[in-house]
Amino acid sequence: MRLPQQNSILFIFLIIVLLSAGCRKENGNPDVQPEFEKLNIPESFNWSAINSYTLKVDVIVDGMKTDKLDGSPLDLLDASGARLDRLTVIDGSAEFFFRLPAETGMVRVYSPGANRSYDIEPDAAFLAFDISYQQLKSFGADSDGDGVADAFDDFPNDAAKAYAVSYPAAKPHSSPANAEMSAAFKQSNSQVTQNFESGSRNAEQALCWQFFSTNIVGASPITGQFSMRTGQMSSLTNTHDLISPWVEFNGTGTIDFKHKISNFSGNSKFLDVKIISYPDLTETMIYNYTYSNGNLSQTVSVPVTFSGTYQVKWIFYGNGGNSRGFLDDIVMSGTNVADVSSNTGSGVCAVQSGSGGDGGGSSSSYPGGNNYYFQIFEDLWPSRGDYDFNDMVLANRVTFNRNAQNFIISGTVETTVMAVGASIESGVGMEFFKANNNHSQLSYFANSVSFSGNGVAADPDVANAVRLFNNVRDWQSVPYSNTGGLGPDGAPQSISYEFTIPTGTLQHLEILVYLFRSDNTDWQVRTFGAPPTSHADMNLFGTIDDQSPLTWNWDVNSGFAFPRTGQDAFYRTENNHPWAIEFIASEFKVPFEKKSILMAYPQFRDWAESGGSVNTSWYNNPDNAHIYIPSY
Repeated sequence: MRLPQQNSILFIFLIIVLLSAGCRKENGNPDVQPEFEKLNIPESFNWSAINSYTLKVDVIVDGMKTDKLDGSPLDLLDASGARLDRLTVIDGSAEFFFRLPAETGMVRVYSPGANRSYDIEPDAAFLAFDISYQQLKSFGADSDGDGVADAFDDFPNDAAKAYAVSYPAAKPHSSPANAEMSAAFKQSNSQVTQNFESGSRNAEQALCWQFFSTNIVGASPITGQFSMRTGQMSSLTNTHDLISPWVEFNGTGTIDFKHKISNFSGNSKFLDVKIISYPDLTETMIYNYTYSNGNLSQTVSVPVTFSGTYQVKWIFYGNGGNSRGFLDDIVMSGTNVADVSSNTGSGVCAVQSGSGGDGGGSSSSYPGGNNYYFQIFEDLWPSRGDYDFNDMVLANRVTFNRNAQNFIISGTVETTVMAVGASIESGVGMEFFKANNNHSQLSYFANSVSFSGNGVAADPDVANAVRLFNNVRDWQSVPYSNTGGLGPDGAPQSISYEFTIPTGTLQHLEILVYLFRSDNTDWQVRTFGAPPTSHADMNLFGTIDDQSPLTWNWDVNSGFAFPRTGQDAFYRTENNHPWAIEFIASEFKVPFEKKSILMAYPQFRDWAESGGSVNTSWYNNPDNAHIYIPSY
């Protein structure tokens, strides 16, 4: 238990002075903050626009629960056919926890092995997944020899057909738009190729190739009409990467490719090639090259001496100058085992269940479909802001990889910074919690989560937490605002990282975001009701406009109800107003600088004052006169 020191008059005075020294965005706009302050908010409201559900599924044959589908995947799909979750059936059951936007209707439970699905309301809580004896019989034995009876058993020598039958069309749902693409992508049991001749980075990302500061261009290709090209290789730390889909290697064959640089300028230029192992995400160097001139392409053949499931990562970097790297004609001896249906939209894909790479486990991307978790911030805590909620706007997607016992073992988080309307320079962190099956209780656990990714690092002051960046302005290539003030427009940048968790630690995981001041990392703000991190300055709570509790317990295994409301909620004002809120949506149009969210989203008022019972999809209905449309 960490207790705050006794507040003093001098301490409060210093806080007021510090806040006054900052750029108070609401100054000169007195009509904005008082309007928001008039909101009459129920004390029980947690400011969440997300619906959370649990669904237990029992597999039933002839009226009796059966374990005959144990070890096979069970999918939860939304109305568009996008996968919301995938679990392994254990002891005849699977229990889903999932979140949906408020306006979502029916969901579907689907067994690829039994080729049967049921449509239910998301709040059903329980489903008897009834299959006939004939369907169970046709499910068959483990004919492909992977240790799991699944859809692949019908086509042990043709993975494309096996995957194609995993998502049958059935009304009122449509098959996922990428199901056909998935089958085509997993078409070879011996080679994975990439020559970039599609000419489209988006098309290749849809097939689970990841591009970081790299693109596909037709200028000076190595062969054909197109090659991959990097940005300027002028930094030893800001690398330019291409990451392949997940590939299953058997210890034989080669990884072939061609590479070059446009010219040699600056000091030194390098190419490293690494493999990323599944599921622990360990990176191992398999090739490196130091450039001494440009324009001459190198043809490389790296022996495959490793077995298992890996991604291949090409990393270009350098010091000074304007050289660009090129890559082409990739041929890898292996089988593509990336699950295209789990694609987050930027090439981040999971390993296909039953591929052999996941040990019979599964993977799922959240929040599913084309949706994101949005967090929108006011950053002047503990002083009220102008309530335009555009100081930091984040859009997040998460992929969890589970083993055959449904324990989370690894995953990927991708964060896009949509807008930065703040004058205060801030960084972003994320803290991991253990959750119960319906996420109503969270708890701290021993510091064991590891993180990897370009530029990210474990928070040295908070257990099981990661800092995405320490200063968003230093991280941005262009210091964009996208709010109509405090900077230019710019295409939103994304950052992604991988995490690993010791096997058997967590079956349910909650990730809570926090904003911290770049020059004072213990000065933090979170979404309404989230508890402070162990590094937060507890002396700031209960000062200025904040009415949070003054103590908290961060001991390992200590738990708490979540989300917290009323007098138990942190980051709340006397009137139960927030500094940050979270919701699920496919997009969010940011309020114009210094325009209250009440003006930008007219339905917001009734949603808030009703405690979230009306206008549940307020974020889909902006007033275009008060939202900012960037020029990028």
